[in-house]
Amino acid sequence: MRRVAVAVLGAGMLAGCASPGPLTLAAAVGVQAAPQPLPVGPAPGCGATGGTVNPTAGLSPVQLGNAAVVITVGRSLAVPDRGILVALAAARQESGFIASLTEAQSDRDSAGLFQQRRAWAPNGSEAYRMDPTNAATMFYTGGHGGQRGLLDIPGWQSMSIAEAAQAVQVSAKPDAYALWEPLAVALLAAYSGGPQPCPSPDTSGWSLPLPRDALSSYNVAKPHHDYPGADLPAPIGTPVFAVQGGTVVKAGPVGGYGNHYVEVQSTTASGACVLWWYGHQSAHAVTEGQQVPAGTRMGDVGNEGFSTGPHLHLGLRPCGTGLDRGAYQCPQYVLVPIWNGTPVPDPGGAPRTGCIGPPL
Repeated sequence: MRRVAVAVLGAGMLAGCASPGPLTLAAAVGVQAAPQPLPVGPAPGCGATGGTVNPTAGLSPVQLGNAAVVITVGRSLAVPDRGILVALAAARQESGFIASLTEAQSDRDSAGLFQQRRAWAPNGSEAYRMDPTNAATMFYTGGHGGQRGLLDIPGWQSMSIAEAAQAVQVSAKPDAYALWEPLAVALLAAYSGGPQPCPSPDTSGWSLPLPRDALSSYNVAKPHHDYPGADLPAPIGTPVFAVQGGTVVKAGPVGGYGNHYVEVQSTTASGACVLWWYGHQSAHAVTEGQQVPAGTRMGDVGNEGFSTGPHLHLGLRPCGTGLDRGAYQCPQYVLVPIWNGTPVPDPGGAPRTGCIGPPL
């Protein structure tokens, strides 16, 4: 089944708890909108303060409408909310909420919102699978060829979101559905008119800049091609997270790094001041002046600026320096220990040459 990368700001790990948007899921399918808009600003008790983003920002009206169909079909079948979250995460991973994907645009003979194969539909109908209501119904109740739907899976309620989605989809990438659980929570909350849950505060002080299953030991450790830094390839839309907590000092366009460059000022254990920066993003999810713990979502992987393919450029340098390559330090010095789960050295002591980092 084909995985389609769609630029989208997910939620759940964002700094704020809820925010309004110009388009609601309910409005996207022509039903009554939620009676209460999502509140502006973070709710009391959130782990971070500062600006918030619309949890459905980056989704087009068509994508929102398809997500709403998944929810309304689930509700019509009396599927518990957890089952609807499973379906939302599966649809986002499989098609990016694009129901019009044909077999020619997909892998093998898959089509539609859940990339269901011919055997799922009556007479193998492609049009049937591309109808979002039909596709969502089959995800919940099973295919016409006897394939199991979610409600047919014994014990699905006790499985993780990713495990339950995999039980239906039988994907070659079973862990990928977990990436979209926070977005699924935000979409269901937005449709229902309630605020999305606050994120759990970071307790380790460190985070990988991308989901672990979007990285590899090779990419975490490999040197940058021509100056200190790290290029981490990943599909457009992959969430980007703060490596270390601090204050956002820049969020917006910066030259060759595109329109969604983010820079975070952090203080190390030794008292040193360093700047982490995140380049080539397709969207950013933070605002200048915002306090962010490690693991806060910075935005999404993109291909903006001087870039030859979708990736995150992660940089590190001392405070008080500009984008001067002579001041750049090697982020691999920090990334490799985070990857390995070993003690993380003070980033203020990161070298400016080599960029190979500690051995794996």
